[in-house]
Amino acid sequence: ALTRRLSRWTMRPVHSLEAAARTITHGDRSADVLATGPAELRGLVAEFNRMGAAVERSLEQQRQLVADASHQLRNPLAALRLRADGLESHVNSTGERAYAGLTKELERLETLLDQLMSLARAQEAGAARAGGGVTVPDQVVGTVIRERVEAWRPAAEAAGQSLAITGDLPEVEVAGVLDQILDVLIDNAIRYAGPGAHVELSATETADGVVGWVRDDGPGLEPDEWHLATERFWRSGGQRTGSGLGLAIAEELAGANGGRVRLRPAEPVGTIAEFSLRVAS
Repeated sequence: ALTRRLSRWTMRPVHSLEAAARTITHGDRSADVLATGPAELRGLVAEFNRMGAAVERSLEQQRQLVADASHQLRNPLAALRLRADGLESHVNSTGERAYAGLTKELERLETLLDQLMSLARAQEAGAARAGGGVTVPDQVVGTVIRERVEAWRPAAEAAGQSLAITGDLPEVEVAGVLDQILDVLIDNAIRYAGPGAHVELSATETADGVVGWVRDDGPGLEPDEWHLATERFWRSGGQRTGSGLGLAIAEELAGANGGRVRLRPAEPVGTIAEFSLRVAS
């Protein structure tokens, strides 16, 4: 009995460290481990807590840097855009091509800054949700998918594509990030599937959540590129497509709510963007 009590007293901080490491892996870095047991283990626990706090500070500083840099760049970029717009009436025929290229690059910069700010907000919200500090209003899956399809249908028609829903949609509630995830996935499909493509949305309820798909019959990716597609600023070898920050944002939002986003090839051709989310409790 004495040996059993001694072993439990000795191993309790080890089990606590294991549980804390598992919690950190899932994104919650808010809880410290209680320093108990032998002096050597108490020292290890104290160092572990300091390491966790340092990692959390580093991640928070990184998120804050991205958000601050994006915000600070908005003002000079807006001023530059106003000056460029003011020059439009003074550009002669020989400079029209250069002016069009300038405005296109300005639009790209504005989009990139918007994405950086969205990514910083998604990371911050994900960390807060993991620590139980944020509650997101729930959304009904079927309602949100129908709304986003209607919102994106003019863009699809302008690109010479069709956008439709297939099958019945589940009328269950998930965390209120579904609309943002769908916007990213539908935008990617319309942008890269090409004229004449068909984009279809569907979803189904599973035992532990909801799984949905945005499918297109465009050119897709090379076999060795699928696992790279969700990386930030990735470009394919042929430079015909790239992920920018959109898929990274969608992955952050889904991961913070118990889900995921991944791309895989469709048969016979095309891309399937699959997302999953937990059903709201």
